[in-house]
Amino acid sequence: MNKDNTPFMNMLESVLVNVWGGNSEQLTKTQLINTRKALSEIRKIYRLRGEDGTPQPSRINFKFKKNRAGYLAAFGEAHAYLSFLHLKNVFSKRPEAIPTPKGKHNELVITSLGAGACVELYGICLYYSQYAQRHLRIILNTVEKERAWTPNRQLVFVKVLKKAFPKIEIDPVEIGVDLRKDTIPELARYYDSLANTDILIIYNVLNEIPVTYTKYVWKNIKFLIDNFKKDVLILIMEPSAGRAEPRIYNIEEKLIYESDLISSSKEETFTFEASPVCIAMNPSEDNLNYRLFGLRIDGEKPNFYNKIKRNHLSCIKKSKSVISPEQIWLQLSLLGRKRGRKGKFLPKDMKNTQQYTLNL
Repeated sequence: MNKDNTPFMNMLESVLVNVWGGNSEQLTKTQLINTRKALSEIRKIYRLRGEDGTPQPSRINFKFKKNRAGYLAAFGEAHAYLSFLHLKNVFSKRPEAIPTPKGKHNELVITSLGAGACVELYGICLYYSQYAQRHLRIILNTVEKERAWTPNRQLVFVKVLKKAFPKIEIDPVEIGVDLRKDTIPELARYYDSLANTDILIIYNVLNEIPVTYTKYVWKNIKFLIDNFKKDVLILIMEPSAGRAEPRIYNIEEKLIYESDLISSSKEETFTFEASPVCIAMNPSEDNLNYRLFGLRIDGEKPNFYNKIKRNHLSCIKKSKSVISPEQIWLQLSLLGRKRGRKGKFLPKDMKNTQQYTLNL
């Protein structure tokens, strides 16, 4: 299905231009310099994680263009491919856990918490494109509090996903809520779409929320998973951040308790060296990685990485089984009542009869 060999980072360049407020396909020199500076600033925040008086990831304001551009330049390509490797990891351990598109439209419902620009969807499309032989329709629930991401996310759908995967249709459902608050009434408005989720993605979200909001975050997640109509694959990827451990591990432990664990790791290195997830820096003016990391312009050039360390978790949330009418009538017949001729339930002789309780 994916016949376009254009590297993800090259397709992402038009999104970076869009973040800065332009409408061309390539970054101008000024935009390129500003992106490099922003990239370094965002990396520093995630690397130092609030140490020595530096800002914490939870304080990053994505309303500012430089923060969105820096984040996408620093982590966009890695996160786009990371979801592909995550699904491969799940398949190697529990192949039946990978949801299968269903219905006449070959539909898959994905819910992304803290969706941002939704670049993680690229890896999921890449994974399913290797096996799907016909059109795929993805209903995408984007749960995101920052409205500034919306136009950038729309461009990812058009300029990246549609270009790379022409046979995959993206049908987005925008859900603008803040997970740090009690958003259950708002989430309930989108119940039909959320309840049909096949895959729940929580990528680089928990580490950005202060620990004081953990109870609200969990309350919102619990509402979602309690209302899933079918078994759902849950994928979590977070930075291996020491200071973020309390909020990351607290939520993960609760999810493990509520779900069927597939795999988890507090720190694992994911490497992007081979196709189809190769992250490379080719010495060409057309290669964005080369312009971001390979040229010395306006100060030191950022370091180039083709690997990333992440705390990850994958699990299956089992849907609550519905009791069949046959099971209900069977248990009613054992509750010590019998139906009389006029339809009235009368006491029944329970001698030598095993009794059961009705659990609804």
